[in-house]
Amino acid sequence: RIVWGLAQKVFLVVNHFTRVEQEYLAMLTNTASLATEQKEVVVVNNIRSVTSAADAKKVFDSHAPAHHAGFFGHQGELMFTCSSKEGAPQVQHIGICEEGTEAGSRFN
Repeated sequence: RIVWGLAQKVFLVVNHFTRVEQEYLAMLTNTASLATEQKEVVVVNNIRSVTSAADAKKVFDSHAPAHHAGFFGHQGELMFTCSSKEGAPQVQHIGICEEGTEAGSRFN
């Protein structure tokens, strides 16, 4: 709650978007829905271990719409926006890849 009160934007960097990370994001957005001031929440999906563009897209898509109730759509190949429930802040997911790889050259 303290972080939420002080921050203008909240960034959550995840490697595999595990259940624990999903629960932490849910806690953040639940706190946010109780707040009077809406904040921007950005989840940075660190997929730097994947070098192929096709594999990076598969990994990122595994984090995407099926896991979120309020899916709003893709803004790019490794970007989408969603919300967990009505009144909760929109969460932007962004994927980043290793520079110097096929995936990094295409998506970063």
